[in-house]
Amino acid sequence: MHNLPPPTCQSVTPVAVQCSERANGQYNRSLCAHTVCVHTPQRFFVSKTHHTTEPRPPACWPLPEDAFREGGIPRLYMAACAGDHNAVDQELADGTDPDQPLGTVTPLIGAALEGRTAMVDKLLAAGACVNSQCSRGATALLGAARFGYHDTVQRLLRAEGIDLNAGPDDEGTALRIAIRCGHQKTANALWEAGADVYRVSQRPKKDCPPLRTAAIYGDSDVIEYIASHAACIDTRFDDGYTALALACAFGQTECVRVLLDVGADINQSGLLGATPLHVAVKWHCADVVRLLLERGALLKAAYQGMNPLHTASINNAEQCVEVLLDMTGGHAVDTPCPYSGMTALHWAAHMGHAGIIRQLLKWGADVHKQPNNGPTALYAAVQDGHVEAARTLILAGAGQGEKGRSDKAFDDAVLQRTSVAMLEALGLNRVPDGSI
Repeated sequence: MHNLPPPTCQSVTPVAVQCSERANGQYNRSLCAHTVCVHTPQRFFVSKTHHTTEPRPPACWPLPEDAFREGGIPRLYMAACAGDHNAVDQELADGTDPDQPLGTVTPLIGAALEGRTAMVDKLLAAGACVNSQCSRGATALLGAARFGYHDTVQRLLRAEGIDLNAGPDDEGTALRIAIRCGHQKTANALWEAGADVYRVSQRPKKDCPPLRTAAIYGDSDVIEYIASHAACIDTRFDDGYTALALACAFGQTECVRVLLDVGADINQSGLLGATPLHVAVKWHCADVVRLLLERGALLKAAYQGMNPLHTASINNAEQCVEVLLDMTGGHAVDTPCPYSGMTALHWAAHMGHAGIIRQLLKWGADVHKQPNNGPTALYAAVQDGHVEAARTLILAGAGQGEKGRSDKAFDDAVLQRTSVAMLEALGLNRVPDGSI
């Protein structure tokens, strides 16, 4: 797994401009884009966007003269945001730079944030830079996409040299934001124009497909959108994993639910026969395991001959073992691997997972079962020097002085592990000549 930063929740500086109160009292509007960050594998990203606006202002509302006082809001910027074409024409005729900003927000960005399509067209015709960015990295296209101003987005898409994927790394591209904000029509326009959901810098790998990236990051809205616009949702990536398997590996429960809702194959095998259920238990994702079982995932599917319960026992996934046994009534507790004959109890004893052993025994695992006439679970625990596992098995009824494949094999295993703790666990004593 990747080295992850610690979970956090923080506010991100709003991209939108907060308009000042009008001196004449005729209009007072606050436009705020509030974003919240959440933790996911590998990076932070904007999860949700909420915006609130008061009723739309008139096409042109009065601008108090004191708004243009020295050190105040630049006249061109205020006029562009207000939709005052006469004032904008006068400023441009006077030679004002069409990119004269308020702070770092240009008139074009301001007009786009207000959905002023005609004003955007005028500023672009006057030479405004379509790719200008504010200090947060937002562009006019990203601002218009955030609020679903479809006509404004369409006009910006026609601008020569527009960068469809510009924007801050913590928020994503205009397409990603449009999808997450629920602006389907705007998202469709960006998709058809060739916009990417993620910039190269946001992907786990440079050539990582958007569906794979969305599954890793937990972008369920993006997954749902791609599923309705792209090819098969069960496509295997270069490493053999599907989007569903990746979402399971990263514990993205909501993404798993969305993928199943759009028809992902719940039992599709990947590398070495691993199903999404195998992947979920391997990475200790108990909530995902529960969801998969509720949706009909098969417990008997084999991964290198092992079912998901075997995989969970090997990987010490105690919560997953409990979910698997609870939701299946424990009927697979003694199911052997078809190749080795080892049950989940043998695997847990071999790995020394005493907690897993206790769970399996609680559900009726056979402590005396021998795989393919081989050693019992107790023999495996002793052979690998797992004192606590051996003690747990003995307390459950595994015989003291038990023999495995042969008396000599078991004795040799004990002799190789002659720690005081192991001898005490087995109820044996050391004698002077070293025999037992």
